[in-house]
Amino acid sequence: MIDALEQLTALVLGLFAGSLLTEGFLLVPYWRTLKTDAFYDLHDTFGPRLFQYFAPLTAVATALAIINPAVNASATNKIEPASLATAGLILLVTAFYPLYFQRANQSLADKAWPENRLKIELANWARMHMARTFLALLAFGTSILAVAAP
Repeated sequence: MIDALEQLTALVLGLFAGSLLTEGFLLVPYWRTLKTDAFYDLHDTFGPRLFQYFAPLTAVATALAIINPAVNASATNKIEPASLATAGLILLVTAFYPLYFQRANQSLADKAWPENRLKIELANWARMHMARTFLALLAFGTSILAVAAP
């Protein structure tokens, strides 16, 4: 059961990190090319859809990453360092939402920024997104190490 949980954790973290990469390298650059009205019109449609996709994926990835080392430690009486690192990294990724993205995304939904400010805020959003994507990729990597650990 432990092996299956570690494999499921790695699978979900791979999907999560890959989704963040896709958003960061395909969607965000496109959004940054749009005029303000076009961006806000698009955001009205895609903002809720992205939230509906990422919210459960983030929750499942986080839950699995936290549960995995606890189950492993309970079953084997030892802590797997790679699983523990995965849990810590995914908690950092998850912390980005209340610390930055919740407010920023709400401002986008409210169409709060005029054109000159929107460009700056989308650049900030892109940087923060790439930071969390990097951490998610690290979490995926450490989850692979946990699967490969003897």
